[in-house]
Amino acid sequence: MNYLKNKKGLTFIELFLATIMLSVLSIALYGMLSNGITIWQKVNQETPQIDINLFVQKLEIELRNCVYLKKIPFAGRENMLSFPSLVNVPASESGFSQGMGKVMYLYDEQEKAIKRKYIDYRLLNSLKGPAERVLVNNVQELRFAYYFFSRDKQQFFWADSWPPPDVKEAISIYPQALRFTMVLDMGKTTQIRTKTVNIPAGGLLR
Repeated sequence: MNYLKNKKGLTFIELFLATIMLSVLSIALYGMLSNGITIWQKVNQETPQIDINLFVQKLEIELRNCVYLKKIPFAGRENMLSFPSLVNVPASESGFSQGMGKVMYLYDEQEKAIKRKYIDYRLLNSLKGPAERVLVNNVQELRFAYYFFSRDKQQFFWADSWPPPDVKEAISIYPQALRFTMVLDMGKTTQIRTKTVNIPAGGLLR
């Protein structure tokens, strides 16, 4: 009898309390894990949209800053575009200044990405390659189109490249507008983004 009285073990109440505590901890851990997954999914969904918006804004600003520069002609194809523009370039370790240079936007079909390259005008004749940066990933397709006015036909047209190879008349140095269409891979679905940007320098004649 004394042996049974002195034997230690879990009582029913202690076991019940331990079960409740374990349940509470499990619910708390599940909630933290669920919230973490939700936040991770939300961040991964919003990041591509941020990249797309930054790309659109940057291209729009640089096209509007496009100016005439004989050494850097405006050239474009369906998936590539280059033009002279006034952009912010590093002036020192702690600041930037505005400088003239050649801006290039292109679609890398292998990497499925839109890239931007920039060459400082002062380095055009140097061996230093253009600085390259990936702007948007998971891009299935990118198409540029160029809007111009035909004086012979007295109407506007869209061309797949610039300058248009089949146009023999004198046209402006730059197109009046640029339209780009992106097909984006959003996982289970695809998204199409189209935007037209006016080019103020498009009215200049040769």
